[in-house]
Amino acid sequence: MTSKFVTFLCYRDGKIYDGKEGITYDKSPSKAIKVQRGIKFNDLVNQIYFATSIDKQQYHIKVICRYPSVVGKVMKYIPLPIKDDNDVEIMFDVLSLHQELSNIDLYLEIDVNGNKNHMDITPRTQESDLIEKEMNTILLPTMNPIDVVSDMIHNEDFNIISEFAVVNNGMNSGFDTDNDGYESGDENETENRGDLTTDGAEIPSNFTSLEGIDVANVDNWTVSHSESKNHLTEELGENSFKNKDELIRAIKLYTIRKHRQYEVVETCPTIWKIRCKLCSQTGCKWQLRACKRKRSEYFEITQYIGPHTCSQYKITQDHPNLDASLIAQETEHLIKEQPSISIPTLRAEIIDKLGYTPSYRKVWVGKQKAIEHIFGNWEESYIVLPKFMAALQFYNPETIVEWCTARLSNVDHIDSNMNQRESSVDQVEFRRVFWVFAPSINGFAHCRPVVSIDATHLYGKYKGKMMIAMGVDGNNQIFPLAFAIVENESYNSWYWFLNHVKKHVVKERGGICLISDRHSGILKVVNEQGSPWLEPHSFHMYCLRHFVNNFHDKFRNSHLKVLAYRAGSQNQVRKFNSIMDEIGKLNAQARQWLEGHSLCRWTLAHDGGKRYGLLTTNMSEIFNNVLKGARFLPITPCVKLTFYRLVHYFDVRRSLGPTAQANGDVFTPHVVVKQAASMSKASAHTLKSFNRQKGIIEVVTQKGKNMQVVDLEKKTCTCGKWEIYKYPCSHVLSACAYLSLNTSQYIQRYYSIFEYSATWASDFSPIPHEAYWPETSIQGMLPNSELKRKEKGRPRSTRLRNGMDIKEGKKANLCGLCRLSGHNQKTCPSKPRKRPMDM
Repeated sequence: MTSKFVTFLCYRDGKIYDGKEGITYDKSPSKAIKVQRGIKFNDLVNQIYFATSIDKQQYHIKVICRYPSVVGKVMKYIPLPIKDDNDVEIMFDVLSLHQELSNIDLYLEIDVNGNKNHMDITPRTQESDLIEKEMNTILLPTMNPIDVVSDMIHNEDFNIISEFAVVNNGMNSGFDTDNDGYESGDENETENRGDLTTDGAEIPSNFTSLEGIDVANVDNWTVSHSESKNHLTEELGENSFKNKDELIRAIKLYTIRKHRQYEVVETCPTIWKIRCKLCSQTGCKWQLRACKRKRSEYFEITQYIGPHTCSQYKITQDHPNLDASLIAQETEHLIKEQPSISIPTLRAEIIDKLGYTPSYRKVWVGKQKAIEHIFGNWEESYIVLPKFMAALQFYNPETIVEWCTARLSNVDHIDSNMNQRESSVDQVEFRRVFWVFAPSINGFAHCRPVVSIDATHLYGKYKGKMMIAMGVDGNNQIFPLAFAIVENESYNSWYWFLNHVKKHVVKERGGICLISDRHSGILKVVNEQGSPWLEPHSFHMYCLRHFVNNFHDKFRNSHLKVLAYRAGSQNQVRKFNSIMDEIGKLNAQARQWLEGHSLCRWTLAHDGGKRYGLLTTNMSEIFNNVLKGARFLPITPCVKLTFYRLVHYFDVRRSLGPTAQANGDVFTPHVVVKQAASMSKASAHTLKSFNRQKGIIEVVTQKGKNMQVVDLEKKTCTCGKWEIYKYPCSHVLSACAYLSLNTSQYIQRYYSIFEYSATWASDFSPIPHEAYWPETSIQGMLPNSELKRKEKGRPRSTRLRNGMDIKEGKKANLCGLCRLSGHNQKTCPSKPRKRPMDM
């Protein structure tokens, strides 16, 4: 329990030294006093007068607190003048924030008849030229917690930075000038200051910034001298810069390290001049001017006055010069490596590197700037896309690309900011694009006849959806088939996509099982009259996870949801019926809803083996995650990434075939492992032959004493697994051993090493430099202006949690009133109704 009293150790008649741990005193404490928490400034000073026996009428005391400051994991002590009640409150917060401290040190400065008993802050090195001291981060608790969204908070240690350095007024009266051979310009070019506000910054509930803390009047603690341009050059590491951007970046990093701020006085293509941002308030003379040299084309600093003679007037956790452009420069290497890198991760990098905590939005804007710098302009990317697609088809023959565009007549050209410029005629505006690579078309013929489809959001400057069709190879690995970028999910977009999948990928192959969610557009496409996805050509199955989520949305009961998923994933009709009976006992309407949907579409026990045991669209969603980085990019890099990801996929998986064949393997590792596990069970089964010629065998398991019937002629087993997965179950393996039959004949060909090798056999060809790309008929394509994001802020990049996130084995949340699942206290049907007030 926190004590009501705080112990202060008072030091006097000595000097303050600046050492490795910050400031310290050269003498032992002269007095210890205990005061109550919450004491006011005047009362505290009176107690110090009384405890130290100092005559208040003849002497004046100034109080300096030895304040702990934290940067990362390092603590240093800085001087904090105590002048009012607010300062006292901050001082008391030290013990709450740093519980390892048992007392607070106070350094007393005494004026005797107007003559100050002076205390210098002297460095342990005894160097006489102590220049501006960079003070470290102060972590201060807030009295008013602020709720923030948890996924926008990455680092709980939000830094609030201050600087207690003051220099004297001894400065050079003029500039250090070397201006020969420099250009000057009068073009007006507004300096891009970036996002200088901290609106929208997420502040954790136990920290806040403190404004208005007066820390300026400490000039008697520090000693400084004027700085030359050479001193600045040593700090920057160089005096000339390749271009203006490099110069600005170096100065921004310098001012951030020094905890200072600047403002632009003059800027044009050849000149950049800045001064201290506090110039008008404090009279600080710090300023810098750089020009572009004609001969070298480099920017050089030609004039400099320093150092700063001001002090920070407030403590902040962000820095105005730490703008989105600088954040983009400092994080570009991370974004290039991983475009999907999270904003909290980038912000943690900035905090670790620069010591300041920029707002979430500022980091997000910086990431967008970095993406555009690395991968190109969003609007220009639409112009390049037809050229890239033409090159893709030229160097990878049989690759298919289908376009959907709109021709806009008599419209103005639209620039990168969607502003209308010079007039032109018959502009082409993007609507949709579909593409499938030749190796995917060739390989699908050797995959199981299953296609999974899904759509996912694009997160860039323009909204849209990426549609994906996936297959599965004989080793149970995802096999990418086709892609499309469309405006949204609708009947029209799904009709367009599925028609191209049928035309270019599935072709005349029959018996295809199409697995998807129950989006209204998909249901309409596959069920309309004349659809190529109708039986017997194809079989449409529901993703069990999405189907059960629809069920949960209807009945809002997590236990029923778990039971429904169990029912759909059972391979035996007997077990399915048992679970359905249990659901019916809990909720008859829930059972009726499930049975109201065709059982062959959502249950494994009734689908006739059409889906090869694949219950969900997880294979599409897994590849969605692989492509998550692409969905942040402009459209051409997005398409390029699918190309290079597939090149890698094919290259890695292609090598397994020859290796397995060299080892004498006949089937893929997936089947070999499954068969080995089933064989260990088969040896314990008890068998009884009913017809050796037809292979009708009764099999009784040892563990559960369950009886199954195997019919080798019809290729069935009452357990259902053989029919579902298309390779023998343990009962079939036992029967084959009993009859001395080779089990290989009962494994479907898609699981063979031969078919696997053929799946990944086709090659991709590299795409050369853009100079060698062929011409295309689509010129100057524009983005769809209706899809440009208009709302402020970032798009959501993670899926909202819903019923699909409730997992079996996890205890469901119960209502606080009735202790049942599926609702909360607010929506509880047993909640007492409020009676209307009597009139």
